[in-house]
Amino acid sequence: MKRAMDRHFGSDRGYDYTYLYPGLRKVVQTAGRVIRSEQDQGSVFLIDDRYRQVGIRALLPRWWQVREQEREGPVTAPSR
Repeated sequence: MKRAMDRHFGSDRGYDYTYLYPGLRKVVQTAGRVIRSEQDQGSVFLIDDRYRQVGIRALLPRWWQVREQEREGPVTAPSR
């Protein structure tokens, strides 16, 4: 699939069209499940380091209020 996209969109663009854009579309669709109407409010936590990249952030919807949370120490799961 990536090779076909490289041929169609140009060298080194196959990754974007095969993985990046479809993945970001799913992220935006998932966020839409949090906010269903204009009156709804919600938060979506994007916890992958990729979302710190300027190029990736530029692909997110402009109306999103993206804030970066600084990490303090290791992130651990709560104990049961």
